[in-house]
Amino acid sequence: MTSILIQLLRPRLHGADQVSLSYGVGYDSTINAIYFQVYGFSQHLPLLAEEILQQIQGVESDITPELFESVKSDIISFSEDMLLQPNNLSE
Repeated sequence: MTSILIQLLRPRLHGADQVSLSYGVGYDSTINAIYFQVYGFSQHLPLLAEEILQQIQGVESDITPELFESVKSDIISFSEDMLLQPNNLSE
């Protein structure tokens, strides 16, 4: 789910990079929660956090089967690549 959120947020929040702000989205399985973090030193940091929250609220309608399959394919490819790296084969 976090990969889909990042995919959807990236084009909407590209301006954050221009003012030296960044963000992250994650999932904590111990409490079954999605969380986000904002980084940077700017008076715009609260605005970025507010924008992320607003975007997350309406994200369900933006998740299409095509987007889901695209992200799924990316995750599978990444996982296969990680498993085939020489340092992981000996484990």
